[in-house]
Amino acid sequence: MQQWGRKPEKQEYNAPNGVAASFRKDCLTDKPAQDEIFAFSGVHAFRAGRFREAMAIFADAIELNPKNATAWLYVGMVHREIGSYDKSISCISESITFDSGNPMAYVERADSYYRKGDVASAKNDVVKALGLDPNYSDAYALLGNCRHDEGRHAEALLAFAKYCELTPDDVEGNRRYHEYRRHYLESIRPKKAAFTIQIFTPMQLPNGNWMIHPAQIVVGLTYGPRKDTNEV
Repeated sequence: MQQWGRKPEKQEYNAPNGVAASFRKDCLTDKPAQDEIFAFSGVHAFRAGRFREAMAIFADAIELNPKNATAWLYVGMVHREIGSYDKSISCISESITFDSGNPMAYVERADSYYRKGDVASAKNDVVKALGLDPNYSDAYALLGNCRHDEGRHAEALLAFAKYCELTPDDVEGNRRYHEYRRHYLESIRPKKAAFTIQIFTPMQLPNGNWMIHPAQIVVGLTYGPRKDTNEV
């Protein structure tokens, strides 16, 4: 199943000569919250898909403050985007160590677990995120993916419906929800079939003799999975 959620475009970035160095020099001379300045800039680079630049900036933030939860979180997200799922999980876990009340960190670690194929761990982190913020939309999208992989399609549909309720402007997400809903309802709708049976009835002829008269009856039959869930 195609995964729901936002993914930044992957692209390389080559900064003009001296720009990154100049930025670092300016930040290092600004005493208040130097690591947060780096982290903010790194987030901007990450969202633009400039992963190499983002990693360099986050490294500076962590050097200034090894407990910068935002920097650790996004370093983990960069590792995930390049397919290093174990490193991603490790870095995001560091972020959670320093800020255990951030639902985004649990959702992002859940995403890394999910892409690695560890659905159970992904689901556990999603539950933790929703415990911190019951309206965290991306958590419901990921929960829907987990339920789908477990074959619990009705629960997946409910999770996707909640995601769409929280993100009505996500046109693609809503389209995919309705498509999923249509396939699910088709899968549980009873199917119809017909078969023919032949019966024989005795018939008396005018000459007094008896004969067996065959007759055919078409019988309709409805079968299929029992619809034992509420329609969504």
